[in-house]
Amino acid sequence: LGGAVLAWLISQGINMLYPVARPFLVFDTVNLLFTHGNHDSFPSGHATVAFALATGLFYYNKPIAWLCVAGALLIGVSRIIAGVHWPADIIAGLILGVATVFITHTLLSFIRRFLYEN
Repeated sequence: LGGAVLAWLISQGINMLYPVARPFLVFDTVNLLFTHGNHDSFPSGHATVAFALATGLFYYNKPIAWLCVAGALLIGVSRIIAGVHWPADIIAGLILGVATVFITHTLLSFIRRFLYEN
């Protein structure tokens, strides 16, 4: 859970530093299903958290983790269909979520091992 929170915080920082207009601001033809932010599209915070949580579950329960990956993919696709994200936003969220949890888990495992062996 900590890795997912960290991934979300990183995504919010990127949103502030790298503003990207959402599809509904660029195209008039987008049938917006709900209102959302303006220039905070990249990366998708929803996709980042969903993929981070799914990745974290891989360390504990792989079958359930695969179900969560499917759910994360559905979240990403639905955000594109809703006109609030570009495909690149979802892919970046996937990469950020997976990488943050993997790095966090690896570092914490190393620290635990170091502390308990010394």
